Amino acid sequence: MLHDDKMNNFPDGYPLICINGIEALAHHKPLNELTNLFKFLDFCVYAADNQLAHVFFITTYHFAKFELDKHDGWRHRREFVDFPYIPERNIKKFLSEKVNSYFQQVIDRPLSEIDIEHIVQCVGGSMTDVNAVINNFLTGYSCYDILDRMVADSVNELSEHMTKLLRAANEAKEKDAEEQLLKKYKRFWQLMEVLSSAQAPVPRIDLINQIFHQSAAELDEYEMSQLISYFHRKFAFRNRFRERLDKEEDPHDDAFTVSNPNSAAPKIGLELLKNRVEDVSVLPGSPRMKMAFKLVMSDPKILEQNKLVNANLKKKKLKSQANEFHDTLHELQGRKKDIILELDRYLSHLKVCETIFGREEVNPVINELWLSRKSVEDQMDSTKIELEHVEKEISAH
Repeated sequence: MLHDDKMNNFPDGYPLICINGIEALAHHKPLNELTNLFKFLDFCVYAADNQLAHVFFITTYHFAKFELDKHDGWRHRREFVDFPYIPERNIKKFLSEKVNSYFQQVIDRPLSEIDIEHIVQCVGGSMTDVNAVINNFLTGYSCYDILDRMVADSVNELSEHMTKLLRAANEAKEKDAEEQLLKKYKRFWQLMEVLSSAQAPVPRIDLINQIFHQSAAELDEYEMSQLISYFHRKFAFRNRFRERLDKEEDPHDDAFTVSNPNSAAPKIGLELLKNRVEDVSVLPGSPRMKMAFKLVMSDPKILEQNKLVNANLKKKKLKSQANEFHDTLHELQGRKKDIILELDRYLSHLKVCETIFGREEVNPVINELWLSRKSVEDQMDSTKIELEHVEKEISAH
């Protein structure tokens, strides 16, 4: 049929194949077993190469980048297009004009200004959630009940995730595994703090440097669970890059070449490489997930729970420090013992040593041993004071 339409110069317009929600397949079966999916991607590549249709997947960044891109032909042809949330002022206008006009005709019960404010506050520019509110409102539910249930779903999702981490930590048989799970919980809490207060998308590289360090894979895990979302800034940077090129004296230089350090092009090329590393930013999974972050972090029970986790981690850290101080004392005691033995040997054979080596040779060695012994004893006293301080803190916890 597509071939026939092409022969007739597409009388009904250029075809668009649009697939939404394909990431749900990942929850049912490992993707490397989804042979039909890759056969379909073969067809998509064929349709695009032969100019038979546009193919568009509406899915998550993680699924597109790490799953669909496993198909080589697809990866070499596809382009990412990010769809930001609709501005809140546009949502307000849409609800107050078009939606209310429809409600007035169908149910004679339009949304009030307060209802619209609450909708925008809870679900922001997420059209998926806005549509859910509209459909539920048509069935007779009040706006407050709809939003309360939607936000409660997000809060429950967060609470379940956090409870699962703590349960796994409590059931861990090894202390190291328990500590790692508690640290993962703390990192997730810090992530919620950053994203709930941020006014703009947070660069992923900043979160890795500040919070996740060697645990960056956790961000991908949260993105797959839709607790957070990725925002790809490739196209925004590409436009800025083109503007930069227009201002250069020679816009025909190869801006991607960095081999010649004396040319003007490498400066732009290095900027491009830097921005390519930072081109992924992080947002809450949805506007109502951001609200759920704030609600969870203000819940007294969860705050107390977080306080206990931090106290537990601090106690483990203090115990680790105490063990290090004990090891240091043991090492210093061994060094002191060796120094005393060496000093005893010199003192017990002092006259013989003075006869053989001369007093001017023996005395400096003995003095140095005395000073070494005094230095080790001072270190031991300092370590014991620090150990006592740490043990008092452990007892206080």
